[in-house]
Amino acid sequence: KYSKMAPHEILDEIKSLKGLVAEENSEKFSSFQSQCHACLKTLAKLCDEKSEEEKGGKRQNTQKGSEEQPYNDVEKLELICQEAAYFVLQNLYPNDDGVVSGAISLLALVAKNDDVRQRHLQEADEYGLDVPVKVLQAAMKRAKNADKPEEVAEQLSAELQRRGCLLFGA
Repeated sequence: KYSKMAPHEILDEIKSLKGLVAEENSEKFSSFQSQCHACLKTLAKLCDEKSEEEKGGKRQNTQKGSEEQPYNDVEKLELICQEAAYFVLQNLYPNDDGVVSGAISLLALVAKNDDVRQRHLQEADEYGLDVPVKVLQAAMKRAKNADKPEEVAEQLSAELQRRGCLLFGA
């Protein structure tokens, strides 16, 4: 579903999840988390494709699935990815390590972009690095305070911290 959408449409889809209310641990809640995770993965895939095209010297002029529509989001894809990741971290699922991991990974993927770096500095209120730091600290506390963590949860926590290191190293 999301692979045929433009990046700004995926961002809109993520933002629309904020208005959807569901009891935590319900099937509907899990569905919303899955949608959010799928959106983040699609944005990451688009960044990977853009990076591969730039390495190969090719530039796409049209978006997948819509040959007539110019792919205008390419130039600001990294900023859209940054906005989506911060929106998730601040508004949606800051306590879900799987979704947080996807958002942190997306931030690490776009961290070297000059526009993204400038936004971190110029719009620090909304896009400051303190947001991912706080979310990563909360994830570490959750992992530390778990009575009997499952192996999967421990692996996810370790992966989240690794991705955080990649973000701050970029």
